[in-house]
Amino acid sequence: MVVQKPLPITIENGPEKLTGCIMKLTAMGLMVELDKITFKAGSYVTLNFFLNEKTNIIERARSIKHYDKYFRKSPPKKLKEGEAPPVPKMLCELHFEKISEPARTAITKYLLLTKSKEK
Repeated sequence: MVVQKPLPITIENGPEKLTGCIMKLTAMGLMVELDKITFKAGSYVTLNFFLNEKTNIIERARSIKHYDKYFRKSPPKKLKEGEAPPVPKMLCELHFEKISEPARTAITKYLLLTKSKEK
């Protein structure tokens, strides 16, 4: 499910920590917007993000696909004078390796609660 407001996330690849935003979240995995992706598809990384103030999710995941030149909003056809063009981001699709039951339950509750707020 596409999240209403992107959730901040930290991705740990060994000693390296990348920060980004969760754009889509399911009980199976997520889609993350990053400035750069420094690991290859197929790599295992550790994800760390908060669903709310109390619920911290820390899980291992496998990078499935990488997409470059992603724009959250389509760039305007004409830029205003002095306006810089938007910088494209990258998207990374990640699937949880073996998600814990508490994390799966928390994500499912979060998705149900978010979906009910949309209506």
